[in-house]
Amino acid sequence: MIQDITPELAKSFGLKSAKGALIADVVKGSPADKAGLLRGDVILRFDGKEIENSHKLSQLAAATPPNTQVKIDLLRNGEEKTFSFEVGTMPEGKQKSVAPEEKSDWGMNVQELTPQLAQQLGLEPGTSGVVITGVENGSSAADAGLRPGDLITEVNRQSIKNMNDYQQALQKVKKGENLLLLVRRAAGSFYTVLTPSSGDQG
Repeated sequence: MIQDITPELAKSFGLKSAKGALIADVVKGSPADKAGLLRGDVILRFDGKEIENSHKLSQLAAATPPNTQVKIDLLRNGEEKTFSFEVGTMPEGKQKSVAPEEKSDWGMNVQELTPQLAQQLGLEPGTSGVVITGVENGSSAADAGLRPGDLITEVNRQSIKNMNDYQQALQKVKKGENLLLLVRRAAGSFYTVLTPSSGDQG
């Protein structure tokens, strides 16, 4: 699952420009998984062709015959890497990209993911994270389209297993800094950046 890189995401991932396609999720057993691609990787080139955005990557991948070997250049933790990749066929229902939205100050209530809550949300046993239970009107979370039932699994690239992890990650955010979240909704995940409101940048 891929998404475009907004200027906010580019800043959060330490990119010089908002070019490339960000991997928001990797399906287990897929060609991407077998090639060693990871969530958070930024694809820069596909078979030598520059990737401007997720749409360009989807077009190139769709135009490549299945079982063709291609090279992918990507950025992982600020370091450029090259992978060989065998193009497969996308399973039905998996071929979608998520569009990030603009945001402004976070305002959301979260709670521990209990086994009962995981069952209600249709999450498999062993899933970890914190669940959004409420979103304040006019907040950055609301502007980002976050909603109750969304599961936060990372804050600023730090894995979130429980409320303790979440609170510790928030304490590390300095005044005026953005918040990079990895959010799981239904069967997919997407990255989103929350920006503090001008009133909070003090």
